Amino acid sequence: PIFIEIKDKVTQIKLVDLAVTVEIEDAEEKILSTQQTQQKGESYVFEHKFPKGGDYTIHTAFTYQNQEQDFYCQKHTQ
Repeated sequence: PIFIEIKDKVTQIKLVDLAVTVEIEDAEEKILSTQQTQQKGESYVFEHKFPKGGDYTIHTAFTYQNQEQDFYCQKHTQ
């Protein structure tokens, strides 16, 4: 499983009860998966089996204070 914590930029308080969508793309920018996360405590969790070692980008999107928010992170698998 992959765990994501989302915090308010100003207060650094963890945000809970959000509908969080993740999208995983490979190095060629091909979308491999789009899915909703599940909340586990103060984190959001999802699972993905990466098809091979390499570089992947995980895009995360959610709505907070009536505004759509997003961010991404890079992941390298062996």
